[in-house]
Amino acid sequence: MKQTLNRSARRRRAALPLAIVSYALMLVGLAAVVLWTVGVVRGILANTSQREEYEDFIRPIVMMDPIPFDDISKADPAFVREAALWSAVTGEQRENFAVDELGMLLVPATDVSVAATKLFGPNAAVEHMSFEDVDGTYLFDPEIAAYRVPAITKNAYSPAIESMTKDGDTTVLTVGYVAPGTIWTTQRKDEEGKILPEKTMLYHLTRTKDGYYVSAVLDVDAGAPPIS
Repeated sequence: MKQTLNRSARRRRAALPLAIVSYALMLVGLAAVVLWTVGVVRGILANTSQREEYEDFIRPIVMMDPIPFDDISKADPAFVREAALWSAVTGEQRENFAVDELGMLLVPATDVSVAATKLFGPNAAVEHMSFEDVDGTYLFDPEIAAYRVPAITKNAYSPAIESMTKDGDTTVLTVGYVAPGTIWTTQRKDEEGKILPEKTMLYHLTRTKDGYYVSAVLDVDAGAPPIS
């Protein structure tokens, strides 16, 4: 009986290291899974944050639905002026703009020029003058060097970035143009209820030491094929 107990004790002692190793391996595997999951979630969140940042940045351009260009010097000057104005109007400095006696926002020409450079790079230039579109009239007052912008809601496309591809200092965005929904129009949706864009364009962002700017807006067929 005593010999049987001794053999059982020896077997238990022999099995103990194996159990410890198995338990340690299980913990290592669990930790690896947790770390991988955290990394994936962090990557998704970072990617989502970057998309939202880019969408906010290009929104004033998408609103104008510009004719494609591969160099800002070839772009329509009226488009550059209007995109820069709306970038300034919707930017962080909006709260600092004065309002005239008619309730119009006074947007300094200097802010519009700065917005143009931020959007389109150092070679962007704005010829300041009054203009109008389907939503309203924007008067440029040379005496105060500012635009008088009416309090209106701009009925325009909004961006939905479908993919982002990096190539050196250039990031290519595949951008869907989502049309605004009104009581007169119906937005197209897929089977899951996601709003479908009316068209897709390629936006080339050129990175600089201070950030990035839009160097080209191209038709999908004219630029590099989108890579998810």
